[in-house]
Amino acid sequence: EAKAHEYPWQIVLLKRNYAVCSGALINKMWALTTAHCISNIDPSVMTVTLGDYNLVKSEGTEQTVVPDKVYVHPKFNHSTTDSDIALIKFKEPITFTLAIKPIALPSDEQAQVGMYCIVSGWGKRSLVADDRPDILRQAVIPIVSNKECNEPIAYKGEITKRMLCAGYKYGGPDACTGDSGGPLSCLRASRKAKQEWFLAGLVSWGSRCGSPFKFGVYTRVSCFREWIKD
Repeated sequence: EAKAHEYPWQIVLLKRNYAVCSGALINKMWALTTAHCISNIDPSVMTVTLGDYNLVKSEGTEQTVVPDKVYVHPKFNHSTTDSDIALIKFKEPITFTLAIKPIALPSDEQAQVGMYCIVSGWGKRSLVADDRPDILRQAVIPIVSNKECNEPIAYKGEITKRMLCAGYKYGGPDACTGDSGGPLSCLRASRKAKQEWFLAGLVSWGSRCGSPFKFGVYTRVSCFREWIKD
């Protein structure tokens, strides 16, 4: 389990009050998630909760907002899951608190192979049915090269340069069903005393959570900085 509000940029997307996906807060008006999470949800039945930790208990830190607009990346491809990213614009700005803070966007090629990062979410703990936790969970996972991720024993060339892989070669902690859209957060090595978290990826897809050679596949956020800024 994560500590309460350890990842204050973590948001949860609800469709008619049921948690469907996660996302990451990037400023007072905008959040990022994956396109496959929201491309077929009518924004009028969607809400976003920030500052949450236990989904079934009110902690008094939550803010729930209504999306004003949802922008799915124009090149998002349903069949290959390429360019799996979407922006959510809120109707009004949210208030930052200790439990609600944005995460920085990555600079170019900041997420280095071998770097250990954190994936967090309320997704299943395993492929067993209905094993969804109420409390936010986290896993520490290393970033893997696209070359290794594209090997025949892994994803056989399906990984594009807009994707990023992370996880353990012989199986281990991984994102799973229900974690989609959530952040892969990495610590920026900084000369300043205070280290800064940045958003390396968004949970996109994978095969059989935590299985050998089936790394978790994430949207490589650095490839979309210009689109996000526009």
